[in-house]
Amino acid sequence: MPYPYPVERMEYNKVVGKTRVENIANILEHLGFAVIIKEPENHDIDVWAYRDDSLILVIEVLNWRKRDYLDFTRTMAIIKNLTNSKYDNSRKLLVFSFLQNIRNRLSFFNGLNIDFLELGFQTQPYYTHYVNSPLASGMKPNNLTTRILVRRKLLSYLVGTDLL
Repeated sequence: MPYPYPVERMEYNKVVGKTRVENIANILEHLGFAVIIKEPENHDIDVWAYRDDSLILVIEVLNWRKRDYLDFTRTMAIIKNLTNSKYDNSRKLLVFSFLQNIRNRLSFFNGLNIDFLELGFQTQPYYTHYVNSPLASGMKPNNLTTRILVRRKLLSYLVGTDLL
């Protein structure tokens, strides 16, 4: 079996995480939002979305494989970010690949007024490295077709919450 990472693991994690963040930011920009994103691992919200100079949506983004699970430390970091009083007047959204990524920590989010959006796949910028491997299960390449899927799910969320 080939080495599971096509590049050094820390670089891999940054690129994979940043891929979905940038895709979501681009979708929001095309929908007319002003958007700010942060670099991966900055210990803050991943995406801020503004309309008419008002912050209306903050998003934490997970771009994980099926077998990855939210640990206690990451759960607390996400909760800290999304419950920051600076965002009291904004919608808060946690975007993730699979429900099983967060299922073990769902109870921690009860009563926190955080929305959830399951995409159902990992957006994988290194898809060609995995395409013939069992690890490819649940992955989709970072291409136009995948970005259209993300757009549809995000658009459905935005319409359902009257943010669009």
